[in-house]
Amino acid sequence: MGFSLWLGSVLLSSCNFYQLDTRKPTLYTYSKLAEQPRDSNHTVVVKLLEQLKKPLLSGKLEFATGWSMIYGDSSESINGDPWIETQHSLEVKLPHHVLRPNSSILYFRDINFSEDGILSIDADDGAQLFINGQRIKRLKGAHFPVDSGLVKVAIRVLNNAMEGGLRKVTFSTSLQFREYQRAYQLYGQLKLMGEKILLLRDPDITMINSVVRALSTTDTLLVSQVMERLDDYPVLFPYLIRKNEDSLQIQVLCDTYEPVNLTLWKENEIKETYRMNGPLAIFKISLRDSVSFQYQLSSLRNSSEIYTVQSRAEENRCTFNIWADSQGGWNTFLQHMQNPFLQADAFSIGVGDLVANGSDSLQWTELIKVLSVSASLRPYYLIPGNHDYDGYYDDLIPDLYRKFVPQAPAGYYSWRFNNAAFIALDPNETFPIGVKRGTRQYAWFLQQINSQPWRTADWRFVLVHQPPYSQGWPGYHGDKAIRDLLNPVIESAKIDFVICGHTHDYERLTKQYGTQRMTFLVTGGGGGTVEPPGELSTVPVMDTVIKQHHLVQLTIRNDRVLLYAFDSRHGLIDLLYIVK
Repeated sequence: MGFSLWLGSVLLSSCNFYQLDTRKPTLYTYSKLAEQPRDSNHTVVVKLLEQLKKPLLSGKLEFATGWSMIYGDSSESINGDPWIETQHSLEVKLPHHVLRPNSSILYFRDINFSEDGILSIDADDGAQLFINGQRIKRLKGAHFPVDSGLVKVAIRVLNNAMEGGLRKVTFSTSLQFREYQRAYQLYGQLKLMGEKILLLRDPDITMINSVVRALSTTDTLLVSQVMERLDDYPVLFPYLIRKNEDSLQIQVLCDTYEPVNLTLWKENEIKETYRMNGPLAIFKISLRDSVSFQYQLSSLRNSSEIYTVQSRAEENRCTFNIWADSQGGWNTFLQHMQNPFLQADAFSIGVGDLVANGSDSLQWTELIKVLSVSASLRPYYLIPGNHDYDGYYDDLIPDLYRKFVPQAPAGYYSWRFNNAAFIALDPNETFPIGVKRGTRQYAWFLQQINSQPWRTADWRFVLVHQPPYSQGWPGYHGDKAIRDLLNPVIESAKIDFVICGHTHDYERLTKQYGTQRMTFLVTGGGGGTVEPPGELSTVPVMDTVIKQHHLVQLTIRNDRVLLYAFDSRHGLIDLLYIVK
């Protein structure tokens, strides 16, 4: 049984009241998987999981040569027609990459397909396929259906990052693609099966042996039988999403459609029980009458530990952490989330590229598993980046982001916490990127910077994935669309910080805008590949550039802010002290 998710909600009015009691925990938390093996059986399962590899689409015919390329027009939209003018084209060989941020690139050639099948396109950031001038919608991920015959192929790559282009184009038969889909589903089942047995506190030895045999042979019938035996023991991965100062959501990822129960204690007195069907259960908790609470999850035969959540709200004081570009580097990201210096943080902010491929549900479940290690520590505000969209531009709706992170109706939203105000922007909902005049988001942004919560705050933060300024990638200077949006209003809106990701390093720059001093931060070292050492862009000249994985923590106390930047081993790499 894989993670096939759907959303739901539950209202506080649906709760029932019972006498205080607890279920003995049967599950370890996800962080247990990162610890040393407990016994020989544990060691065997861990090694078998390490040997699991994501399946590749086999039997492919690759088209690496014969391509012509031209650059697109910056005025294009996502629905623009393909423009084929061969007289100005360049002959290229794949993989092909160019430093051309926020633009489109067209590749074209003739291909004779011997039979119906699947064309797989590996492009950065994503691509659209046209056959004989007609747009072809993708099946799933990077895979498009094609018919047999000699056709004109045009691939329109839409680059929302720095370097971009067409990496690889391959053809597979329909039969090969179906076999790949079955293998990918089996991979997900095997991974889940191994994690389940490792997270059970007291697994039966016969069950352990069955899991070991299934992981060793990958026989589909045996896997189905073992998964059926494990159905009564669903995993439970809770993570906290902050809604506002007075409420949050406990979201629970599991692998069952059976009910998930949440038992809640406030001030160790009142017990409330909520029930929500899996596999993604969402519980809304009011914090108005309580500074702390405890909760426990259960479903079928499994129950979690009891989590204790402390309110971190103190008047005119707040500590929180910020990161970006976790982007598939889950081991490094887990190290960040286990940083002991973050335990008192009121919340955590992810500024985009939360996953490497926004159309892959397994990527989102991996993100949630890591977030679940903080299920008793801090809630999250999660903001989409370019990689959190579908990646292949059938539309610009980040479906899986919205499914796993139902924080707001759109990827842009605002909140106030104590004496600090926050605005999260999403320039990726248009192509080329930006928050343009005349759009709903632009009007919303102007409304926010003139609102009472923003104007009365002592400290003001704008959060957006793409940076207005960056020096860490040679030839990339930041995104002009973000500069054009923010620079005219920094002084009037009294913006103190603009915090971004996108460039995979740590960068800091403090500038003066009339009477307003403003600090730009790039914190793109959450787990993805770090920018290589060496050459920097000539402009802008940042105050600090550090090319290593990191996470940033800020403490606000009245009129001062203290900033710490930690590496993945929790060592301090930068410190900044600001007094208004």
